[in-house]
Amino acid sequence: MAEKIPGLVYGGVTAVLALVALAIVSAYLSWHYWSWATHEDAIELSHGVIMRRLSVVPYHRVQQIDIKRDPIERMLGISTLILRSAAATTDAHVPGVPFEETESLRHALLARAGVDDAV
Repeated sequence: MAEKIPGLVYGGVTAVLALVALAIVSAYLSWHYWSWATHEDAIELSHGVIMRRLSVVPYHRVQQIDIKRDPIERMLGISTLILRSAAATTDAHVPGVPFEETESLRHALLARAGVDDAV
């Protein structure tokens, strides 16, 4: 019986390490396959590892742009811009923006949308 316990411990540790490695690879791939580009009349967002999604958000639909920085984003020096429109289902996220560029990008997008920055 005492010989089975070390085997179970090693199996459990191996399973936990495999799950941690899978989570890290998944997070990296999710980040790596996010892209965005600004155009004259819209912002284009593309993301997804297995199923690629392409979204185009016209500037005239943008009503507000929020900046989100959770603890991990602060630690990495990045931010997420959240583009809000009238319909909550059409909100868009632009993750991984370097913190130094966040405010200038936000103001540039608001200017293109013709929205006054009331904050």
